[in-house]
Amino acid sequence: MTNETTPPTDITFFVPCLNEEKNVVGTFRVIMEAVAEAPVSYEILVMDDCSTDGTVAVVEAFRTEHPEMPITLKTHDRHLGLGLMHEEGARIGRGKYYMLVNGDNVERREVLVALLSKLGQADIIIPYFGAMDNRPWRRRVISRTFTFLVNVIGGNAIGYYNGAVVHLRENAVRWHPGTRGFAYEAELITRLLARGATCVQVEVPSEERQHGVSKAFNPRNFISVGYSLLKIGWRRIRRSG
Repeated sequence: MTNETTPPTDITFFVPCLNEEKNVVGTFRVIMEAVAEAPVSYEILVMDDCSTDGTVAVVEAFRTEHPEMPITLKTHDRHLGLGLMHEEGARIGRGKYYMLVNGDNVERREVLVALLSKLGQADIIIPYFGAMDNRPWRRRVISRTFTFLVNVIGGNAIGYYNGAVVHLRENAVRWHPGTRGFAYEAELITRLLARGATCVQVEVPSEERQHGVSKAFNPRNFISVGYSLLKIGWRRIRRSG
C-alpha cells in the first residue's frame, strides 16, 4: 500500500523461477534494457518455487551487486505451481499493472518494450506469436490446439493465452481463478473478458530458452489444463443460463 510520500509504482514484474540458475540473470538484464527504453517505475518480484539448484543464491548475489534494481525475493517451502504463484504475486505486488516475465529468459527486450508501450490502452495486454512463431513444430501444434480449444469453449478470438500478459493488478487479485497449473492465464483472461474487460493483442516474436527444459509438459499440467477447460466451459454455460 502506498502513502502520500511514496510515488505509485507503474508495474510489478512477476518473475517465477524453478531451477533457473543459468537463466534468471538474463531475465533481469532484459528487464533492465526494456525499462531503459520504455521508462516506467517498476519492481521485480521473484517467486522461487522450491528450486533445488542455485537459483536463490544467484538472485541474492545479483540483488547485492545491483542495489539500484528494486528486486524482492520470495521463496517457498512447498511446490505451488505457476498459477498459484501468479496469484500470490499479484497480492504481494504494488504496481498498477502486473506482468509475467519468465525466469527462464525467453522474453526478448523488444517484446517487453512492445507490451510496455501499450500500458494505459486496455485492461489486458496480450502477446501472441502469429507469423513470428519460431518454436519447434510439436510445441506449435500443442499451443495452437490449446488456444483453439479455449477460444471455442470460451467464445473469444484470442491469439495466445500464455506468455508475458499484462493485467491491471487489481483485476488479477480480484478475479484470479486460483488455478495451480499453466492454464491459469486462460481462465483469468476469459473470466475478465466475460466481465467486460478490454484487451489489446500485440504480435511478438517467439524465443526458446537457452538452458534447461520447459516444465510445462508433464502429466500433472495436462490434467490441470483439462480441468481448466472444463471450468471455462462451465462458467460460459452459467452465464448463458
